[in-house]
Amino acid sequence: MEIERVRALYDREQRRDIEYPDMRREVLPRLVRYVRPQPGMSFVLYSDLDEATADAAIDEQIAYFRAHDLKFEWKVYGHDQPGDLVARLVARGFVTEPPDDIMVL
Repeated sequence: MEIERVRALYDREQRRDIEYPDMRREVLPRLVRYVRPQPGMSFVLYSDLDEATADAAIDEQIAYFRAHDLKFEWKVYGHDQPGDLVARLVARGFVTEPPDDIMVL
């Protein structure tokens, strides 16, 4: 199977469409966030950003979660765009964690 098809399938099934019983899934035009009440952790699991939309989207999510007094993290995958997404997040105070690997059979 082609890697691009695997990534697209993974993104759809495990990042955009997945449901978690203790979280509210919110689908926005360019990202999907999962919201869990305090003291739980919320997160942005999927984003479809580019050079022109990334900064505004990041700032909007920071403002949203702050306004609701919720902790959150932004899950970034190696194929996410723009290529400097991690650097943009770090510039706004996010802290990186060691990368995870995904194995496909």
